[in-house]
Amino acid sequence: MNKNIISAEIYSNAALDQIPRLLGNLDRNQFSSTYGSFHRDYWLEKTSDFPDAVRQFAVHALALVYKHDFPNSKYQGNRNLLKWTIAALDYWAKIQHKDGSFDEFYPNERGWVGPTGFTTYACAEAFNLIKDEIPADVKERVKGALIKA
Repeated sequence: MNKNIISAEIYSNAALDQIPRLLGNLDRNQFSSTYGSFHRDYWLEKTSDFPDAVRQFAVHALALVYKHDFPNSKYQGNRNLLKWTIAALDYWAKIQHKDGSFDEFYPNERGWVGPTGFTTYACAEAFNLIKDEIPADVKERVKGALIKA
């Protein structure tokens, strides 16, 4: 057996093992005002009084496993996973400030490196992976947020 294939499978398994944890942090209740948020401390436990945008990094992982055929993956093409990935992108766009920034450590922080720069990268990559499957209204909201950031 090819050594590269074995290595790829080891890394794939390690990454795929984390998807249930990410999904456990995601608000998957479509009737919730925080639908799409990965900040469980905010949406479920109420131990934070504002949404931390950095938690939205996880959207990239969901888009990757939805779109690509990783060894031993059960996620590729999963319609629920697509729905939740779109919700996470939309939630990211909804928590953006008018100046294009996002918060991480405190309300109205308007942080530019982590909460804005890094999450913009993760969301742009996720968006590019699934853009053809995003409803028009959400697509416009997310594109607007990416441009503003």
